[in-house]
Amino acid sequence: MASEGKEVRAAHDGPDISHDQLIGKAEEFNREDSQRASSAGETRQKIGQLLDTTALNSKAFSWARQILKVNEKSNGQAKAMDIIMSLETVLPMLRDHVSGQGTRSMDLPNPNEEPEQDKPKKGKPAGKKKPKNEPATIPAEEQPEDAETAEFNAEVDDAMGEGDAVEPFDPDAETPIDFGGEDNAA
Repeated sequence: MASEGKEVRAAHDGPDISHDQLIGKAEEFNREDSQRASSAGETRQKIGQLLDTTALNSKAFSWARQILKVNEKSNGQAKAMDIIMSLETVLPMLRDHVSGQGTRSMDLPNPNEEPEQDKPKKGKPAGKKKPKNEPATIPAEEQPEDAETAEFNAEVDDAMGEGDAVEPFDPDAETPIDFGGEDNAA
């Protein structure tokens, strides 16, 4: 249980390694690998010790070593910089995705701060609130009515009858419409 907490803390805090330590050790291990392929086990042990003391991820360290190997080749600096620049572009996106955000952070206010609408705005006196926007309405007596609209309104009034109330649909009531269901098959 304690080791899980230590692993989570190390993953959250990130590695604790300096520039000189990273580059120096990566280049040292690369030289050792190329000089003594037979003693790769010894190098692996040293790498394990470095990763344990720095909390650096083994895969990330491996990628750093690979970039440094590319750097040593002909025209390697340009190729290594291309890899680095590509990683710098995609790593923030990957971090957001893996952390569950899917998108970049939204700079939301601290939940302990008072809400924005309750804070006085700069340049505006406190306590004055902007009126809410309400939809514009034209009173019925001011609305122009053409002949077609008047005819339509008259037909609606006739269809509605005396009251303007709409009656809810009653599924148990008899209907004059034949929907062709099982009950109506004779």
